[in-house]
Amino acid sequence: MSAFPLALLAVALLQEPEVSSQVEEVTLGVRVNHAIGRGVEWLSNEQASNGNWDQYSQEHPGGMASLVVYTLLKSGVNPKDPVIQKALPYILGVEIRSVYSASTRLLMLSTLRPNAKLLETAQQDLNFLVQTQTQGMWAYPWSHLDTSNAAFAILGFRAAHEMGLTIPEETLTKAAEGIWRFQDKETGGFKYELHHQPSQGMTAAMLGSLEILADLGAKSGRMRKILKKKKREWAQAKSWLAEHFAPDRNAVGVRSWTPSWQYPHLWAIERYAGFAKLELIGDHDWYQEGAAWLIKEQRRSGWWNTGGTRSLESTCFALLFLRRATLTQDPELATIYSALDKEMQPDEPTPLLKEGVPFVRDWMIAGPWQAKQGNELLASPPFKPQKLKNSRAKVARKKWEHIRLPAAVGVNLEEVTGRGVDNLLWALSTNLIFDAPLESPDLELSLWLALEDGWSVWLDGEQIAFDQRITAPIAEELVANFQLSPGPHFLLILVDEEYGNTPFSCRISSKSGETPENFRTHIAPKKWLPPKG
Repeated sequence: MSAFPLALLAVALLQEPEVSSQVEEVTLGVRVNHAIGRGVEWLSNEQASNGNWDQYSQEHPGGMASLVVYTLLKSGVNPKDPVIQKALPYILGVEIRSVYSASTRLLMLSTLRPNAKLLETAQQDLNFLVQTQTQGMWAYPWSHLDTSNAAFAILGFRAAHEMGLTIPEETLTKAAEGIWRFQDKETGGFKYELHHQPSQGMTAAMLGSLEILADLGAKSGRMRKILKKKKREWAQAKSWLAEHFAPDRNAVGVRSWTPSWQYPHLWAIERYAGFAKLELIGDHDWYQEGAAWLIKEQRRSGWWNTGGTRSLESTCFALLFLRRATLTQDPELATIYSALDKEMQPDEPTPLLKEGVPFVRDWMIAGPWQAKQGNELLASPPFKPQKLKNSRAKVARKKWEHIRLPAAVGVNLEEVTGRGVDNLLWALSTNLIFDAPLESPDLELSLWLALEDGWSVWLDGEQIAFDQRITAPIAEELVANFQLSPGPHFLLILVDEEYGNTPFSCRISSKSGETPENFRTHIAPKKWLPPKG
């Protein structure tokens, strides 16, 4: 990759660290600069031979390439850099077919300070956004209206305005009216779709959109009237965001969170706070907290991801969040950067769970119970988990039944049982048996689950793990470390499901990740007798 200049950060952030400084003493500003450099390098190296970045090239032609180039330019890469110059012919030759593509290309063009030819392309993209507006909002070409498409369209309008293009007043006022249909009337947060729960990311995106609309429509009496009428709802959305703000968790609804769309959610926060000129959201220094989390999560090669195949877009959104604090490359920082490289998470972390640890396949299962919203029953189930000692009697009018699951990660409980819809709670139980003399020291174990939504784990009536996340990548994760004394113990796992299927699998290992000795599971053990010493 070719060299790139970066904008100068305030000297106060840098504090002229000496090469011999310890890594733990490195300022946030230096860490941010290092993270941006690594991210830029990774994005540049991912470019294909035709100048494109291939992800989503079929669904949103030109969209990902435009987002990457926009990110590189905002991160300090010179427009004359070979990576940029190689990408432009591809991007400019694409026929735009989606809101995301039109919007990101407008963002990119506004950063390039376009000439007459590029302005003609920008006008085409603006026309696309104006013509595809429906009921004041925007949609995928193949699907539903939603706030994500709307947020990008409005960002595109701001970029077009910066290039001197004119956005029709009617388009802007319709957007200002359409947004509010997606606000949750009870909480004030904004939803992705009308039937979803409000989320932190979408609330920040819509608050940022409102700031843009207020700015672009400052001379429009109709716009001022619309926004004045919604003054209370606007304040309610701000309060919801301040109450739920967390950089590491995209809050959903009253009690849940999701790791999905984590990086777009952070960029939405950065955009809103930037447009509104906010140093704090609630009591939180949103930038300091968000930047610290991003630095911790970056992989050694320079990319970010929360799981799945979205490394390109995740890295772009992470860099767009961090970009407010870039500084010049300094040869004296080379040693510090080398130390920071070693501190970063490896691209492929060494698995803690060793191969060969068996799945727990036999379970007693009860349910499902259905709620109006996901995670509603997880914290307040229709029975008292702490009082369950076995799976013999009915529980909340549901019978226990035996199931045997395949030895696989994330088996769909709805498919195995032949029942289930949405917003469900399931109960699964088995007995954990440590076959050792009574005087033996406790066995240290680790419980691994593969789930999509929330869970609550109980051992002998005590809760040892609980989380109310939703729509997460389905992968085996360390949920809890616990100790087991000799004898049988009753394990109860409550599994929540909001949308779609109910994936579940469980493995139990030693604390070192291996198959534990003198340990077994059984759904209905006979009277246990301790082995002789």
